[in-house]
Amino acid sequence: MKPLVLARVFKMEGTLGDARDRLKEVEIDVKHIKTNMVTKGQVAGWALVGLLSLLGSVVGGLWWVIQQYLAPMLHAMPHL
Repeated sequence: MKPLVLARVFKMEGTLGDARDRLKEVEIDVKHIKTNMVTKGQVAGWALVGLLSLLGSVVGGLWWVIQQYLAPMLHAMPHL
């Protein structure tokens, strides 16, 4: 082979080696993403937990308000 062709072949081999190395890095990154990715079920579960805690807080607040109104009325009622 001519020296110019050999130089181009060697340069292409080096470029292919770099591409293979980068592809391996990308594969490792994709595996990492797959193992650490949040699923739809997990998101739905956390949303449900948040909704239930919010609902519990609202119900607790309403219960406190009702007690504040009922306590004086019940205290004022004659004892039977």
